[in-house]
Order: sequence, then C-alpha cells, then structure tokens
Amino acid sequence: MDRSADDCSEKCIPGGSGGLDERGAQAGKDFALSSCCQHAFGRGHGDRHDGFPLLAADGPDGSGALRLSGYVLIVTLHQIGKSTGFVSITMENLEKSRGGRPRAFDPEVALDAAMHLFWEHGYEATSLAMLREAMGLTPPQIYNAFTDKETLFRRALARYHEREIGFALDALSAPVPLKEAIRLLLMGAAEAYTRPGKPGGCLFISGALATSPQAQAVADELKTYRKATEAAIATRLGKGQEAGELPANLSVERLAKYLTGVMHGMSIQARDGASAEDLRAMAEIALAAWAAEVRKAADSNGETDAGPVLHD
Repeated sequence: MDRSADDCSEKCIPGGSGGLDERGAQAGKDFALSSCCQHAFGRGHGDRHDGFPLLAADGPDGSGALRLSGYVLIVTLHQIGKSTGFVSITMENLEKSRGGRPRAFDPEVALDAAMHLFWEHGYEATSLAMLREAMGLTPPQIYNAFTDKETLFRRALARYHEREIGFALDALSAPVPLKEAIRLLLMGAAEAYTRPGKPGGCLFISGALATSPQAQAVADELKTYRKATEAAIATRLGKGQEAGELPANLSVERLAKYLTGVMHGMSIQARDGASAEDLRAMAEIALAAWAAEVRKAADSNGETDAGPVLHD
C-alpha cells in the first residue's frame, strides 16, 4: 500500500485503543485515522509498515474494540487538520504465535534490561525502540506489562533501589562508630559506581538531572530518592552526635548535604570514566576535609574530646 496523500480516506474516531508513540501522541481523544500509514511513514516519520483496513473502532462508550488483520497498524494522528504524531493501534491477537499462545517472557529479566538502559542513557534519551531491543519485547508487551514508559522508569528506579544501593544501607545501619560508617559509605560508593559490566555512576543522580517540562514528574521522582539518601545520612550523623561522636554545635544537616554532594561528584566522575581508585582518593580527601571541620567545631566549642571523631 503506497498511496498518495490525496488517496487517503480518513474517518473520525471518538476514542480508540492504543498507546503512546515516542512523540507523545495519545489515543482516547477525537482524531482522524488515515489508513495510508505507509505513505505517512514514507515521508520520513518512521519505519515503513504495512497498513490494513480499519474494520471496527471503539465507540464513545468504549465498546467495539479495534480488530486489525494481524499486525500493528501505525496511523497518522490528525487534530484540527494537523498531523500531531503517530499511535500504534493493535489487534487482539497481535502477540500470539501460530500455536495461539502469547509469547512468554520473564518480566523480571525485562525490567533489569530496562533499568540498565535508563541507567546508561537517562530517561528522556532512552527511546521506545531502544527499550524494545534491550527488553526483547514488542510495544504491546511493554504496554501490557508496564503501562507506559514513565511507569516502567519508576519500576526501574525501585529495582535500582532494591538491587544497587545496598552499600549505602549497609554502611548507615552498620553497628560501628560514626567514623567507620561514613568511611564505609564513601568507599562503598567508589566501588558501586565503577562496577564492571554496569553503567558508571548512580541512576538516581544521572537519570534525569535536566529534563523537558513533559518529564518534570520523573525529575521530581529522582529528586525524592536523592533527598531520601541525604535524610538517611543526616539521621546517622544525628545518632553519632547524640552519642558524643560529633560536637554539639556542628550541623548534621549541613554535614549530610556535604557528604551527599561528594557522592554526587563521585557519580559524575564515574560517568566520565574515573576508576574506583580515583573515587577512593576523592573519598579520602573528603574524609580529611570533614575531619578538619569537626576539629574546628570541637575547638570552638571546647569539646576537645570530640575532635578526633574521624582521625586514624
């Protein structure tokens, strides 16, 4: 099917089944469906697909699901006479093999693949095509299992929290003096951010530092994770202060912000190719600088016994 634009027959459909394409086009609103999708894609909007006649469509009440002839129909989405993107309209048995059974896949393996892709490229730079290839799934399988890209990303963040930041949780909860807990935290970050076979740095830090307005909710989600890390560090510092391991006049909130900033810098350095040895050297300098600040606060407060908290 390779028709000219003048041959395209369009029909206004109030609703319709489908998902979001990478431009953000959305089904579910009144739009015109053009059956000559191959012509549209031939104009440079994407890969060429075979189009099939529209046999049925959703009514305003959601009845009468679309039925197509065995493939994904990519159609031009029009609104007020202007093309605004594409939407994949899928048939009922799209994912069925010749034997009639849906293609089996492991959601956990697919989620891990998505997590690594987001970790390496960030949220907005990771396209649906990249996810399809890495996860080994079709777009309908991705939508059926994970709803949409943003939901998939949030699931990937939860997975990352579960699988990749154990070093921080272990360090902050270890039954050791504060000095050792902070050393474990920074040295653990140096190792975690440079693990062989995994993207460099921390997904919470590099996943979406700068985003478009459309992805602000994702940026806010990552900010929440980063703030939670800072709060956990402040809590551990507060316990050390209560135990007399920090001078009473030293702000644990400011110390927590400093340590969090050091970890952010280590993550960015790892993204730029710094080795674990490089990051350990950064951690040692940060620990020495903090020790000097603690001594200064202890001297000004007359708490000479609290000064050596980070000394060897």
